[in-house]
Amino acid sequence: LRSILRQIPDVVFVAFSSLEPDSLLESHWGDSNTTVRGVLGIKIPGAPPKCGLTVGGEMRAWKEGGLLLFNECHLHSATNMTKGKRIVLSVDIIRPEHRHLKKLICANVLACQTVATIRQTMGLKNHTLSKLLIKLCVPVWLAFNWVYKPFSRF
Repeated sequence: LRSILRQIPDVVFVAFSSLEPDSLLESHWGDSNTTVRGVLGIKIPGAPPKCGLTVGGEMRAWKEGGLLLFNECHLHSATNMTKGKRIVLSVDIIRPEHRHLKKLICANVLACQTVATIRQTMGLKNHTLSKLLIKLCVPVWLAFNWVYKPFSRF
């Protein structure tokens, strides 16, 4: 898998994702409009409407070995109302027009995820405080990338 992913320029995120039987991943927006998400079906236990990906109100079917591409900044959700576990591989790729901002984009996404975790853990509702925390986290993630470069590309 690593050798295949290294051949794809500007991959910034890779993860296996499972969705348990009779589960719903609630509608949400991604952290950035600067990437394209590819979702490769690994184990798909059913078809829409019981099992699928909904983006912008339109449900699509996963297929084992099939790839769905979408912009994660659009409202999206996943459904698995079957009796089997759904497994996909998600890959985010920087859009070519944003390639020169790759490190800053990654730092911003990591900062947003860090702040979301802090907010959830501490029960924070203050959005002004969240924006301040994001501004503080971005330089930390940029510095981390500079210090720990060996892991910046798989």
